[in-house]
Amino acid sequence: MGESCSGRIRFVDRNVTVCRYDMLKKHRQCIYHSDCLSGQRCIPQNKDWATCETDINATLGVIQCIYDYECSGGEKCTLVDGNERKFGCRPSPTSDPRMNQMCTTNAQCPFQQ
Repeated sequence: MGESCSGRIRFVDRNVTVCRYDMLKKHRQCIYHSDCLSGQRCIPQNKDWATCETDINATLGVIQCIYDYECSGGEKCTLVDGNERKFGCRPSPTSDPRMNQMCTTNAQCPFQQ
């Protein structure tokens, strides 16, 4: 959340407009941890809403998980210790689909706010 159709990618034959996060936005509203940028967690502020806040455990990469939506910044829930069956949030081997999505208006950006 906090995205706008403001990024520009230059190709040889044309320029393309893409969705970009406002990296400096504070208190971005969220539903799941996956709505937040890397190093942040979705923290409830009251019973009606939650915001993305910096979290030391997310920054250090020591978040345990079961599902991908428990991870932030496009990370995936990955098996990190086969002997003890521990899962943790780790960077995805594929690119984050939220980055560089082509657009012409802000309404086409999935995480606008």
